[in-house]
Amino acid sequence: MYKLELSSGKILDGLTLSGNTFKSTSEVKLPDFAGGLSEVKAVGSEEGEGSFELHNAKVLFVRSVGSEWWFALGEYSAEELTALKLRADVEYVAMMAGVEL
Repeated sequence: MYKLELSSGKILDGLTLSGNTFKSTSEVKLPDFAGGLSEVKAVGSEEGEGSFELHNAKVLFVRSVGSEWWFALGEYSAEELTALKLRADVEYVAMMAGVEL
């Protein structure tokens, strides 16, 4: 079993990991991750389960499969972070200049 500790302080517990997909018997929704993806710690509680960290994570998908909720997390690449910052900068300058994009 795994426990995810999000940077927002939210804990998602009782998770299993299959490949890069977490599975939960408790409902998981996209808003559960809001404000908590800058640092994510995954802690395995059973023998053979490793712990790992994600930095600047993103939710790849969240879906209900039967009675389980499946989700996957990944990390933004350096190029994606640069593009996101550039877009935010352009949107800010446009807003300040009163230009609609």
